[in-house]
Amino acid sequence: LAKLESETWPGALDVEKEKLMLINEKEELLKELQFVTPRQRTPGELERLEAEKQRLEEDLLSVRSTPSQALAERLKVQEKRRELVQKLEESTRLATLLHSQLKSLSASTLSVSSGSSLGSLASSRGSLNTSSRGSLNSLSS
Repeated sequence: LAKLESETWPGALDVEKEKLMLINEKEELLKELQFVTPRQRTPGELERLEAEKQRLEEDLLSVRSTPSQALAERLKVQEKRRELVQKLEESTRLATLLHSQLKSLSASTLSVSSGSSLGSLASSRGSLNTSSRGSLNSLSS
């Protein structure tokens, strides 16, 4: 993820930001021009305002219809990032599952081990008792 973040070009991002700011400014100007009232305007002013509105509409249409290469690259990087995040989440989920299974296995192995140790101690004690009795019997004979 860090590598992907570093792959974006800072210069291109600045240019894209400037383009977006310019587009926003043009959209705002167009909105303002649409609300200009024809009253108190000379026919020449109205014609100039209408020409300006037309030019802004054409500029905005052309900008929206031609996607920039930087934007396309950014979308590719964003898609790669989304895929990596998804893989990371899946790996984390699997690691958590494996961890809990390992804990469970360790606990069951420990209890089996303890049980067999107890059984081993009991049988050792039994054989110790038997051998002790045998030794005592041979001494008393």
